[in-house]
Amino acid sequence: MISPSITAAILTGDLNWDDQQRPRSKPTDPPLLSLLGSSWIDAWTETKGEDDPGYTYNAASNQMLSGYLKRRFDRFLIYFSKKSGFNSRIASSSLIGTNPIPGVTYSKVVRKVNRQLPVLPSDHYGLAINISLEGITK
Repeated sequence: MISPSITAAILTGDLNWDDQQRPRSKPTDPPLLSLLGSSWIDAWTETKGEDDPGYTYNAASNQMLSGYLKRRFDRFLIYFSKKSGFNSRIASSSLIGTNPIPGVTYSKVVRKVNRQLPVLPSDHYGLAINISLEGITK
C-alpha cells in the first residue's frame, strides 16, 4: 500500500522477479502488480502487451551468456495517483544494451573449450521507457 501523500513514484531495476509460469522451473513468484496494487503500471506490458515477454535476461540472444535461460527480471513500474494532476501515459518501452561493445571480448570456458566472447554493457539488457507528461490538469 502506498501512502496517500505520494502522488507519483517509480520502482525500477533488477528485481529478480519471475511471475510467468514455465514448465520444469521453480514455482513462480506471485504476480508483482497484484502485491503492489492496481494503481501501479508495468511499463513493458503497458506498451508491448502480454504477448511480448521482454526478456531482460536472455541467454539465447546475449552472446556473453551460455545456456537457455530467458526471464524478465528487470522491471519499470510507475505509479500516479488520481490526485497527482498529471495527464500522463507511457509512450514507449524498449530493450537497450543488446549489442556487443565493438572490439571488446573476454575469455570464457564453455564446455571445456576456451572461447573469446563479445562483451555487452551487462549480462542483463536495460530498459528505456518514454513517459509523456502532457500537462497538469486542474
